[in-house]
Amino acid sequence: MVVTVALEKARVEYKLNRIDIDKLEHESPEYLKVNPKGRVPSLLTPDGTITEALGIIFYLHKKYPVAQILPRSLTFIESTCFLSWITSHIQPHCMQYCNYASGLSFDALVLKNQAEEQLKSAFEVIQKRLKNSMFWCEEDWSVLDVYLYCMVRHLKEAGFDFSAFGRITEHYERLTRIPVIYRAQSKDSLY
Repeated sequence: MVVTVALEKARVEYKLNRIDIDKLEHESPEYLKVNPKGRVPSLLTPDGTITEALGIIFYLHKKYPVAQILPRSLTFIESTCFLSWITSHIQPHCMQYCNYASGLSFDALVLKNQAEEQLKSAFEVIQKRLKNSMFWCEEDWSVLDVYLYCMVRHLKEAGFDFSAFGRITEHYERLTRIPVIYRAQSKDSLY
C-alpha cells in the first residue's frame, strides 16, 4: 500500500494489476518479463521498469519532488536511513508478529513474543520522535508515516497491544483521515 499512497500523493496516473503470490503469479513467464527477479511491486514507467518498493519510492521522490514523497526537512540520506530501519528491522518483526499471532504452537508463541519485544523497542524510539510532532517530520506526512500506518494497521488486526504507545495510536488515527491514504487503501483493497 505504501507505493500506492506514493503514487496517489504524486498524482500520477497508474493502473494496479493484482499479482497473486499465493498462486505464484510472480513466478509466471509473463511477470518475469516485467521483473526477472520475480518480486512485487514493479512500476512500468517511460524511464523503464522500477522494482522494489523503496526503488519506486525513490523514483517518485526524484521525478515528482513537489509531492514530498520523502520529508522535506530530512536529507535524502537521513530519509534513506529511516526507511532502511523501517523496512529491514521493524517491518520483518511486524510480519513475524502477525504471522504467529494465533500462537498455535509453542514455537509460534516464542517467535511472536520475540517479535513483540523488538517492536516495543522500536516503537519506544518512534514514540519519542512523535512526542512534539503530528508526523514523522513536523511539516507534513510522508512515506515514513505511511509505513508506520500500515504496520500499526496490521498489528492492530493481529491483536498487538498499543496501550503504551498513545502517540503512535494518535498518529495512526490522524493518518486514517488523510484522503490520499483513504483513496489508496480503497484501491489496494480491490486488488
